[in-house]
Amino acid sequence: MIKSDITMDDLLSIPAFSKVFEYKKFKAIQNTFLHHINEGSKIPATKLIGLLLQQYIDYCGISLGRRTIFYDFAWSILEEHPELWYEQEKQNVFCVLANHFKEYIPGYNDSFDKFDVTVLNEGDYLVRGFNLLLENELEYDLKPAFSFAMFTFFKNYQFLDLQELTESIEEHLGEIESK
Repeated sequence: MIKSDITMDDLLSIPAFSKVFEYKKFKAIQNTFLHHINEGSKIPATKLIGLLLQQYIDYCGISLGRRTIFYDFAWSILEEHPELWYEQEKQNVFCVLANHFKEYIPGYNDSFDKFDVTVLNEGDYLVRGFNLLLENELEYDLKPAFSFAMFTFFKNYQFLDLQELTESIEEHLGEIESK
């Protein structure tokens, strides 16, 4: 959990967010997104992971892309909290979210193991993530958890190729939006 509020400067210091907010469609929710991030920062990590994994489960057999987003965002929260890792993970300095399903998924019975996740590029995470927020695909009480996890994911894993990101955003938008 983060103790102090995340500022707009903090948000825009992450290249992926500064780029995506150049587009009108996403700029319109910039302040709301920041508000959700700060609300989400107050949620305990264990609850964040559980909420995100429940969404992962809800998309099993429905949407590989959305399932991947929820899985990877949950992983980024777990990754930031080594106190929640198993001893072997601490020794390897790497956590495996699937090893923690029983802790965070009530009634887990291995039935979700057959559902893979995929590799997405940065634009996929950004545009699909923001579309979940914009299209009201998430229940309101899940938006802070999702927004904070998205912030955490991009804060810690900046794999930015600005040209590739721009192309991906514009591909998702279908056409270039004026700024």
